[in-house]
This record gives sequence, structure tokens and C-alpha cells, in this order.
Amino acid sequence: RLNELAGKLDEASHGVEELKRDLTQTRTELYARIDDLKRTQQPAPAPTPPPVQVPADRAAHYKQIEEAYAKKEWPTVRALGPEYVNRYAADDRADEALYFVADADLSEGRPSSALGNYNRLLKLYPRSNVLDKALYGMGEAYMLMHDCANAKLAYEACERRFSKEKVGADARAKLAIIAKNAPGTCAPQ
Repeated sequence: RLNELAGKLDEASHGVEELKRDLTQTRTELYARIDDLKRTQQPAPAPTPPPVQVPADRAAHYKQIEEAYAKKEWPTVRALGPEYVNRYAADDRADEALYFVADADLSEGRPSSALGNYNRLLKLYPRSNVLDKALYGMGEAYMLMHDCANAKLAYEACERRFSKEKVGADARAKLAIIAKNAPGTCAPQ
């Protein structure tokens, strides 16, 4: 009688394990399909930025970018930042202006555009004083796109170069999240 009950218990345990596996597989497939649908949807047309008067004075131009960034007026930051970099590429604050533009894109959920600006910053200003935030921001942009492989590379570069700073610790925390790979975090490979 005990052997019979033990057998039934084993069968039930096996059935539960199969259900768990099926549920996990179904969840992963659903997340992949949702991500595919999100990628194939046409993005909403970007709102046209308000007309912005670009100051002729370099200091006033940068101050206007900083103020817009502080107020989270992202379209204004995106309108003024690239113009500042084009006009004053050799200025000490041009890299910061470009960082503000990239961060504005990231804040508005535009990771592809943010990555373009981060890459431009890395190419034009490899010794930038905002390199730490740029590398971390790249990781964030890749995470928004569920591209954990590239996010991991960005976070590792940030952690390696700035391990003793807060941004290095933040990058380590993000690497731990990637290592756990919870459902929906990374796109299926």
C-alpha cells in the first residue's frame, strides 16, 4: 500500500515538473513574440521640436542646454546640443552637450538614437570627463532593447574603468541582473 502511494506521489511530482517546464517555455516564447511585435511596430512619429533660438554666444548656448536638461525639456536639449557640438567641437563642454543629447534620448525611450549619440561622443571625445556616464548609459540603452550581450560589454567597460566610483558599483549591479537573466530581461538568442 505504501509503495503504491509512493508511486502515485512520484507520478504527481513528475507531472508538476513537466508543467513547470512547459510554463517556463511558454512564457519565454510569449516574451519573444511580444518583443518581436514591439520591434516590427512602426514607431510613433517623433514630435517636431519647438522652434528654438540658438544663441550666438557660446556661454549662453551651453547655459540654455544645461537649463533645458535640468528642466527635462528633452526636445530643446536635442535641438540645441548637436548644434553646440557642430559649432564648438573643440570646446571643453562639447562632450557634455553631446552627453545631454544622448541622455535626453534615453530618457524619452529612444535607445537607438541614444546609442548613436553615445557612440559619437566616444568617437569624438575618447578622453571625455563624462565617459563613465556615457558607458553606463550605453548599457542602459542596450537593456531597453533587450540586447544583454552588448549591455554586458558596456557595463563591463564601465565597471573596469571606474570600479572605485559609484557608477562602477551601479554597473556591477546591472551585470548581476544580466547574469540572473530573468524572463523578459534579454531577448532570446
